[in-house]
Amino acid sequence: MPAEKSDSPKRVLETSERIAEVLFGLIMVLTFTGSLSVAEAGRAEVRTMLIAALGCNIAWGIIDGVFYLMRCRAEKGGGLIILRAVRNAADPQTAQRLIANALPAVVASILQPTDLDTMRQRLKQLPEPPDREHLRKEDWLGAVGVFLLVFLSTFPVVTPFIFMHDARLALRFSVSHRRGHWC
Repeated sequence: MPAEKSDSPKRVLETSERIAEVLFGLIMVLTFTGSLSVAEAGRAEVRTMLIAALGCNIAWGIIDGVFYLMRCRAEKGGGLIILRAVRNAADPQTAQRLIANALPAVVASILQPTDLDTMRQRLKQLPEPPDREHLRKEDWLGAVGVFLLVFLSTFPVVTPFIFMHDARLALRFSVSHRRGHWC
């Protein structure tokens, strides 16, 4: 359904989704840093690990950004389908049922048939919707935000390997930093 412009910005991800994205990014980079044999690792091995860890999180960030855009598109498309179904309903009761089913259960449970009919009438008064919804600037910015969450979660783990030439010390620093204390 065409959405009214809101003064409050839409969250890119809910808090739990943001935490999950960061954790997934950390898990991926830790997979690479944990596989490094510090007893034998020279700068070439550390460099290879850094490139692999960053490359993996770049790829995962792009994938998650694309999934975010797909979810945005699906939500918008679902709204258009419901709008068209309400407008084309054979009778007001069918339209009211479609509206109620599209709402969260707790919201639908408090609405009276007159409330649902008011919604039905207002939906019928809306201008003809586009054939399909398009992604907006905010959607693309949200996808970039998702990418950045995944990609930037790499740096607390790999930064010691970038600045320290001793792989053993970098791993020790990285591990102690992840535990929340310093060496």
